Amino acid sequence: MNRWNQSRLFSKYFFSWKTILKQAGFQERILGDTIPPPVHYVHDDKFSKIEFLTYKSRHETTRRVQPGLNAHALGFLAVLLDNRRQIDIKDSLEDGSKINLTINTPILAAYVFQKGLTFSRQTYGGPLSHARE
Repeated sequence: MNRWNQSRLFSKYFFSWKTILKQAGFQERILGDTIPPPVHYVHDDKFSKIEFLTYKSRHETTRRVQPGLNAHALGFLAVLLDNRRQIDIKDSLEDGSKINLTINTPILAAYVFQKGLTFSRQTYGGPLSHARE
């Protein structure tokens, strides 16, 4: 199956990440003015946040990894990928469609260590972003 047919098959039978997150109560928040813009998704409860990550090359801050999905280009991403845990998500959407996902999320120690490695290299968000972190 060629790439074009795979893309058409995916879009025909699967929801986009934006659709799934919106129906789960998450809202997209644009974080900067680069092209493509960095985004994260914040839940209505204000305590849950989702970010998509990809490897950083040169000076990019964001990379489009799928149609409609921008991921943060992050230095030292291997620290997070090598130290993770799995979370199973089982739920139903409003239209009755079932969700059965397994996602990987970094353990807290890896997150803190990677944050320390990249803190002085952040290129978006400005000084308030550093203060918040």
